[in-house]
Amino acid sequence: MKILLAVTTYNQLNYTKKFLESFRNVNLPGLDLLFVDDVSKDGTQQFLKQKGCKMLGRRKPRGLTYSWNLAYAKFKKENYDILILANNDVLLSQDALEKLIKATENRMLVCPLTTKHGAGHNWKNQAIRCHHPTLMKMANKAPNFKKVQQNLKYEVKEMNKFNGFFFAMSRKIISAEWNEGNLFNPKNVNVHQEGDLQKRMKEKPCLCLGSFVYHFKGVSFPKKGRIDGKDIRQNLKTYH
Repeated sequence: MKILLAVTTYNQLNYTKKFLESFRNVNLPGLDLLFVDDVSKDGTQQFLKQKGCKMLGRRKPRGLTYSWNLAYAKFKKENYDILILANNDVLLSQDALEKLIKATENRMLVCPLTTKHGAGHNWKNQAIRCHHPTLMKMANKAPNFKKVQQNLKYEVKEMNKFNGFFFAMSRKIISAEWNEGNLFNPKNVNVHQEGDLQKRMKEKPCLCLGSFVYHFKGVSFPKKGRIDGKDIRQNLKTYH
């Protein structure tokens, strides 16, 4: 099985370092780790090169959707079986990854659990407190992500929607692509990709109750609100 784990970056080098540290002990046959950078200016690209990480970049910032579509194009062209898209501000264990990959069998799109804060707008579906309330306090502290994972049993259920901080897709997702070259609508620069994709999916997204990925959430968006009626996250200077 060939698996592509594509991590999007735009500055926030400290969180990329945290991710790589959590990923250090992950060892899965057929797994390729790829960073897709949106012209970071904080040393992210230099750091990834020093670490020998595979990376896709570009000359001008184009936003999150562009990064996701680059990863999708590689997934499709190089015949990967599974594509996993991830923010850089996450912590994951091998067991969480293995169970998420297992859950993609015969399913189009699968997501992990996280904290209420990490799940954001989709917390009622993906917050661990809604499924394993006894683990809520433990899960709220980032260093505990492996301990939380050890308490989870494999189970999969459908959801009404999903949060795009970390999600896995099988090749069935190709039937839902925007056009021949893109999975996501390029007009959605940094937000609204999840809902737009879901409208084209013939299946509901699924939740793997046996997989927990800690998401710091919101590190790239210190400000909230709208400017002139437009979501400030669409500004290319900010990122998802």
